[in-house]
Amino acid sequence: MEALDSFLWSDSNHISLLRLWECLTQYPYLPRLKNQNVLLAAIKEGVASPAIANEVIQHLTSLNGSNVKVTLEIEAEIPDFSGTVGFPDEIVRTVTENCRTLKFKTQEFEE
Repeated sequence: MEALDSFLWSDSNHISLLRLWECLTQYPYLPRLKNQNVLLAAIKEGVASPAIANEVIQHLTSLNGSNVKVTLEIEAEIPDFSGTVGFPDEIVRTVTENCRTLKFKTQEFEE
């Protein structure tokens, strides 16, 4: 997979989940996943993994005078079905409340 770094990250330090899924399904030399849920589960597990804190952040914060910043960006798009535009109100309300509870600095929905 390291050989693909220059291709996947050529013009940015990130790619969208959609682009990653497209690469995984389009190129036969990349790992095969059963479906998108497998990819999402792997990402959720990675984000929630204590290994990030134990194996990366802990070492960086142990340096005298270090200032470590961890950020998480979530971007979601939904298709326009039957003329409905934007996220359903109940989803906006739930996500907004959860972000507030989790003490996210910012969160917003755009139409």
